[in-house]
Amino acid sequence: MQTEDLSQTEVSRHDWPMARVRISAALYVLALLLFCLILVCLPILVTTTPPVFDYPNHLGRTYIYTHLWDNSLFREVFIFDSLLLPNVMTDIWIAAFSERIGTLAAGQLMLLLIVALTFVGAFVLNAAATKQPSTWPLLVALFLYNEMFFWGFLNYLLGIAFLFWGCAAWLLLERRSRLGQLTATALFGLLILFSHLVAFGLFAVAIAIFEVEAGWRRRRAGAAVVLFRIGAAALVFVPAVMLYLAASPIGQLPFVMHFDQENLLFNKLSPFTRILSSGNTPFDLLILGGVVLTVLAARLRRSVSLEPRLAAVAAAFTLLAVIMPHEAMGSYLINKRIAVPSVLLFLSALRPRDGNGCQSSFAAVAILTLVALRSGGLILDWQATGRNYASILDGIRQLPEGTLVIPATSLKVSDAPTWFTTTAYFPPMMHVASYATILRQSVTSNIFARRGQNPIIFQPPSEALQEIVDHSGHRVESDSALRNLTAQAIAVRQTDPVFATRGVHLLLLGVTCDRWRAVISLPPFYCGGDFSIIEIPAEFRISPSG
Repeated sequence: MQTEDLSQTEVSRHDWPMARVRISAALYVLALLLFCLILVCLPILVTTTPPVFDYPNHLGRTYIYTHLWDNSLFREVFIFDSLLLPNVMTDIWIAAFSERIGTLAAGQLMLLLIVALTFVGAFVLNAAATKQPSTWPLLVALFLYNEMFFWGFLNYLLGIAFLFWGCAAWLLLERRSRLGQLTATALFGLLILFSHLVAFGLFAVAIAIFEVEAGWRRRRAGAAVVLFRIGAAALVFVPAVMLYLAASPIGQLPFVMHFDQENLLFNKLSPFTRILSSGNTPFDLLILGGVVLTVLAARLRRSVSLEPRLAAVAAAFTLLAVIMPHEAMGSYLINKRIAVPSVLLFLSALRPRDGNGCQSSFAAVAILTLVALRSGGLILDWQATGRNYASILDGIRQLPEGTLVIPATSLKVSDAPTWFTTTAYFPPMMHVASYATILRQSVTSNIFARRGQNPIIFQPPSEALQEIVDHSGHRVESDSALRNLTAQAIAVRQTDPVFATRGVHLLLLGVTCDRWRAVISLPPFYCGGDFSIIEIPAEFRISPSG
C-alpha cells in the first residue's frame, strides 16, 4: 500500500508541470480571443449607423412590429401574420432589446451578438473537434465582416452563428451523453430554423457528416447499430421540419428555383474571392492576401493541419455553393451565401501539429496585425459613410410624423460584380429611408414586409401605392425617370385613402435641390449636400416637360 501511494505521488509530481503548461496555453488563447473580440467589435461600437445594406430595413420592420398595436397608421397598412417563419429570429431579438434600450441601440447590439457568437463559436467548435484550445481560429475574425454581412442578411448570419454552437455541442456531448447530444441538436435545429432555412439545411448536412464519420468508426458494432444511430440523428430534425410544414406560412411561397445561367465559373467561384467585400477593394485584397500567405507559410512549415471532420464539412459546404441555385422561394444569393460558412469552417478546422495549441509567435503577430488593420480600416470607412448618413437623418427629422416616404436614388451602383467587389451600393443608401419609420413613425414604400417571409405584411391601401411598391428600387438618373416617379407620387397623394391626408414625401438620394428645380417647378422641402426631400402637394400637377 505504501509503495502504491509513493507511485501515485511520483505520477502527480510528473503530471503537474504538464498541467501548468496546458493551463498557461489555455489562458494565452483566451487572452488573445478576448483581445481580438474587442478589436472586431470596435467598428460596430463606434458607428451608430453601420453601412450595411438591409440593416435599416430590419430596424424599420422591427419598429413597426413592436408598435403595431399602439400606432393607428401602422395598423392601417400592416397586418400581423406569423412568427413561425425561418427568417424571424433577429426581428424577435431586436424587438425584445428595443423595449429597454431603443431600436437603434438594439440593432447595434444584434450586430455585436452575431459577430461575437460566430467568433467565439468558431473557437469552441475548434476546441471541441481538436480537444485543445488553439489560436488558429483567430483568422475567423478577419471574415466576420463578409459579403453577406454587408448585404445585411442578419437572420442568415445568426443562423450560421448558431450552427457553430450546435456543431460544437454535438462533438462535446458525443462521448458524454447520447440523449443530451440529440436533445441539444434538436434545440439548436429549432433556433437555426427560425433564423434561416438555408442555415438549417447546412446544419443538417454538418450533423449528417459527423454521424456518418462516427458510424464508420463504430462499424465493427454492426450495420444495424450504425443505421439505428444515424436514424436517431435524423429524427432530431423532425420537430423543426414538421413545424415548418404544418404551421409556417412560408409553405405558401412558390417553390421556384433560378440558377446562374451565364459565366458559371465566375458566378460559382467569385463569392470566395470577394468574401470580404467591404467596398474598399485594395484594402480587402491586402487582408485576403495576408491570410492566404499566413496559412500557406504554416502549411509549408508543416506546423498546421486540418481537423478531418470540420474539413469534410467545409468541403461539403463548398460543393453546395457550387451546385445550389441563385434563388429559391423568394430568397436570393443562396449559393453565394454558402461561401461564407465554408470559409469559416475551413479556418475553424485549422489545428497546430506541435500539440500545444499555439502557432509560432510570428504567425500570431501576423494575425493580430491583420485583425487590427481590418478593424481600423472599417472604422475609417464607416465613419466617413456615417457622416453621409447623419446628413440624411437630419433631413428625415424635419419630416412631419406619419407621412409616406418614397426613396429613389441616382447614386452610383457598381455596374457588375467583380472577383473582389460585390454588387452592393457604395455607400449602401437605398434603405436609409427606413430610419424615417423609427424617427418619425413614417411608412417607407420599400419596406420589406411580405407574406411568408416576414411577421408583418405591408398592404398598400391603393393601386397607385401598390405600383410604387412593386417597383421599389427607383432609379432617377434621367430627368424623365424623375418626372415619372413624381407623377406616381402625385397619384398616391391624390387617391390613396390613408396618405392623401397624411402626406407623401420623396427622399431623393444623389439628387440635389438645384437639379430638382431645373426639372420640376416645385420648391423642395429640405436640401442636403447631395440629396433632397420633396413634399408632394395635394393639388399639384406635372406636365411631361416638368
